[in-house]
Amino acid sequence: MNLLQALLQTYNAAEAAGLVDVWKESEPMLLPLYHSSRQSRGEDIVQLTISRDGMFLQGRFLTKGEYTVFPVSEGSLIRTANDCPHFLCDEFSYLAPVEKKKGARHSLYMKQLQDLGEYEKCHRNEDFQSICTYLMSGTVRRDVLCTVQICCGEQAYDVEGDVVSWQEEEKGKGKTRQISLEDLFITFAVERSDGAVSVSQNRELHRFFIDYVQYTNRDKPVETCDVSGLPMYCVSSHRGVVGTAKLIGISNHKEAYIGRFTKGEQVFHLGYETSQRIHNMLKYLLDTKRYSEYIGGGANVVSWMTGDLPLGGAPIMKDMEEDGKDDFLESVVMGEVAAEPVPIRRTEEEVLHGKDSKTIAQYFAGKKDAGDEIFDNYFCVLVLEKVNNGRMAVKYFRAFPKADIKQRAEAWYESMKWPGWSAKKKAFVLKTPSVYSVVHFLYGQETEKGIICANDKVRRAAIERLLPCILERKPLPADMMRTAFFRLTNRQSYKKYWPQALLMGCGIFKKYYWDHGMWDQKIPVLNDKGAILRMDKRSFAYGRLLSVYEKMETAALESKSGGEEKKKENSNLRVTNAARLWSSMIHRPYRTISILEERTQYCKAILSKQKPGYKVYFEKILAELYTEIMEYEGDGQHHEKTANSDFILGYYYQQQQFYKKKDEGADARRQEGGTAV
Repeated sequence: MNLLQALLQTYNAAEAAGLVDVWKESEPMLLPLYHSSRQSRGEDIVQLTISRDGMFLQGRFLTKGEYTVFPVSEGSLIRTANDCPHFLCDEFSYLAPVEKKKGARHSLYMKQLQDLGEYEKCHRNEDFQSICTYLMSGTVRRDVLCTVQICCGEQAYDVEGDVVSWQEEEKGKGKTRQISLEDLFITFAVERSDGAVSVSQNRELHRFFIDYVQYTNRDKPVETCDVSGLPMYCVSSHRGVVGTAKLIGISNHKEAYIGRFTKGEQVFHLGYETSQRIHNMLKYLLDTKRYSEYIGGGANVVSWMTGDLPLGGAPIMKDMEEDGKDDFLESVVMGEVAAEPVPIRRTEEEVLHGKDSKTIAQYFAGKKDAGDEIFDNYFCVLVLEKVNNGRMAVKYFRAFPKADIKQRAEAWYESMKWPGWSAKKKAFVLKTPSVYSVVHFLYGQETEKGIICANDKVRRAAIERLLPCILERKPLPADMMRTAFFRLTNRQSYKKYWPQALLMGCGIFKKYYWDHGMWDQKIPVLNDKGAILRMDKRSFAYGRLLSVYEKMETAALESKSGGEEKKKENSNLRVTNAARLWSSMIHRPYRTISILEERTQYCKAILSKQKPGYKVYFEKILAELYTEIMEYEGDGQHHEKTANSDFILGYYYQQQQFYKKKDEGADARRQEGGTAV
């Protein structure tokens, strides 16, 4: 299934479910055929309310964020420099003559309105009659000007040509405001017995325009559409996806097709109706935050469900945590859904982003007990980038059938999950970082708000490289693992978010081990309970050693300052020697341990007086680790060798040991000769 087929199938499924042309005032809607939409910026769209007999009643500016839906023609949908009017609703310069355009646009608009009027005589629509009668009266300029003047309030205003200007007070200073009539977009509402109905809400009027377009296209040449496979009128120019940037276009360079074809239009045939369905669906997915994530550099990641059944989207960019099932997931997995037939008309929450999509999202969030029955659709992932004002580039697209996405989600979760300390639960909780978090850690810098990658292009490129790791189970690039290790070698660059950076790095190291196991066997780093497995490796031992020194010095400083409660009141404990010598320990571990031992002698003296049991405990672990390290160093050939990423894992392993409960600590002592703190 290619991208165009997936979008077409998605639109058809939504249409069958009754989700097309469902009006939402401040949210994007899935547009009907031959219609477009526009979102108000606050003072750029005017709605004129018309009585049933075509008289002006009142006007208003649409509130900021409110959408208006309006019919379009084949030419107006792709207009740039050319003058081609929309049907009925359009810019002021089309609805009324303006000085700059010399009435040329208005003439085109009125000619098109007359053609519509002729069609309406045989296909009656009262709302169109009301608006058409009003437009023929020629009072649009007066009524729009009246609406703008009301916007001025009690302020004195001045009208010069097609510009209205007035003075406003802002922070004690006068400010000149102005509105150009030419820049306004005009839409309509018709007053009925049950209230005013706008063009955006009027489904009967939408159907009237759809029938008109199909009526006018009936005599145009018919070709086979390469996407739908149906005979229909085909077009070579298509609407823009983001502004004027198009997904489908003809190359300006003839060498792209000369030799095989005589014209660019012969390369690909796309029906006008098919094009409308595809682009309306893509526009909706891009405009709706539930399906689209902006990743920087003009690129978006779009994900959604499609197939024979109602579709849904699944957020794959979010953080994941294994914190048990929620009630909603349980109801889906356990089959607590009504057994009676599903009605054709369903809410968008149920169809486009409903139970199926939420369950898949839970799977990406580490809740792995979803049933197989929800994976009978296609899960589509698209990376779309705006290259320039005229072109969109498809950087990535895959449609995953049936239960395939379940295994892929599980593989990503299992390979990236890492135990992080939860202050709320007072325990280690398995977490899988989001793609954003991984990229920010690898290529960002610490700020007051966290570790953030401010470079849009770098962030976008990194996310594009990571998506195949999630969706296609490709191994993590080795350079990303090396970057993670390099970031963690410089501990001093993290003043506030060191714990988060450490957790991120360990998850990446584990992922790398998982993906690059010998003979396609995954290298285990965690056991089935989420505890880090001990490694018999040199760097791992050095990481444990540094962690013990850090814990010992922290315990001594806390004891000297008055204990844990005093620490909470005044947490200005100085940086430990272990933290200061972090980078040195990685680059020259054998030389650094003697320095670290010398600088922490005072800690043993403090603990011998304050907490002698702690002193015995730390000395025992240090003795065992020194014995292990001496075995690795052996004949001295490795004295100058640096530590690798196992050092970080060893450090985290020892940190996890310190937080074990007493019963877990007893098991650890039996297995490793350790003692729980």
